[in-house]
Amino acid sequence: MTQVQLNLGSHSPAYQHLLNLRVSFDNEYDSFASTSASFAKLVTREDYLSCSIAVLSRAFDVHNVELEINVEEQTFYQQTLRFDVGRNILSIEPVHDWMNSHINNNVVMGGYDGKTKSGRAWSTKAIPKGQELINGYGEQLDYILFSQYGYIPSDGTGSSIAWLSSYHDINLMGGLAGSLGASPTLIVLDSLIPYLQMDYGNPECIQKNSQPDAVELKRLKHLYLQRIATDRDWWFLQLPPRSSIVSTPFSTIDVKEYEVPMFSDDVYDFLDRNALTISLPCRLITLTGEDVEDASSLLTRDLEALEGSITTSQTSSLLLLQELEVSMAWTYRIIQCMRTLASTQLHSYKLSVKEQEDSVLALAKVGAWNSLEWFMAQVKLEEMLKKTSSDG
Repeated sequence: MTQVQLNLGSHSPAYQHLLNLRVSFDNEYDSFASTSASFAKLVTREDYLSCSIAVLSRAFDVHNVELEINVEEQTFYQQTLRFDVGRNILSIEPVHDWMNSHINNNVVMGGYDGKTKSGRAWSTKAIPKGQELINGYGEQLDYILFSQYGYIPSDGTGSSIAWLSSYHDINLMGGLAGSLGASPTLIVLDSLIPYLQMDYGNPECIQKNSQPDAVELKRLKHLYLQRIATDRDWWFLQLPPRSSIVSTPFSTIDVKEYEVPMFSDDVYDFLDRNALTISLPCRLITLTGEDVEDASSLLTRDLEALEGSITTSQTSSLLLLQELEVSMAWTYRIIQCMRTLASTQLHSYKLSVKEQEDSVLALAKVGAWNSLEWFMAQVKLEEMLKKTSSDG
């Protein structure tokens, strides 16, 4: 994890997801160990983490299992194992280790044969002699693929995200708050002050009661930020793949004449058209008392709606701030806020896009295909490209 943090930075979505997984595994171990002294004595934390990672990399959803297992067998599992095969079924399949993965796979693993009581696999297309058997993890985002499985499609066929968070650790704080049974509102003010300063405020204005109206608006903005800080849906936009290759690679390990995939014009056009769909945090950050009549009342009503909702998904139509028509001056500040957040993240890499592209090629030239360092360099370049496009 230290190596990943040093290479990707603490605010990389891949690193954040990795931290969240670590928090989850640690919490699981602590729960088991506190419940059973025998478990704590027999199983070390390191062993539990290793086994959890091994299971995670081999566990796949089994679809329609309740339709493929007869009623008698379903009843047996429920009565003897207290296990409902119609819910949350995962299949642990070590055979996956025999194959590499690609979004355009030629083999599908999974399913259940009720007669033989075994799993099955089948080809999805004709496989020429000598071509690899290639499985796929399904529609997974690149940062999740890297965090959970240690790779991304190096030809750019995976999907990535444009990520707005710069000053707080969304996944880590969300994971910690959830694991401790705490409310997200326990996030400390200091971690969000940089956002609150972007409407030309300062810590003294935020923390002192010299200007009651301004301070009250800051207080409400802080509460609002706390409420949405741990919900990633408000902070990222899923992007199209860098490459639209639809063929299955002949090999995922014998790569010849490799070229680093870059974002196409289609991805940049998509960003231009859709970037404002994740503008809610920046609407909030740049909001002043001059933009909306009785802004404090508007934020208060949104906070009440957020408090009463199960999720703060972007699909919700509850938030007034999200649907409010904004002036041209406010729109300009929103766009500048988004550019500032993207630029802040880009500068944290301390490398140019060209230098990072060269490092990917250098690893390829020495034969470091499929190494952690190579995939990490790919992830880093992908994140830099997104921030470059947003910053521009």
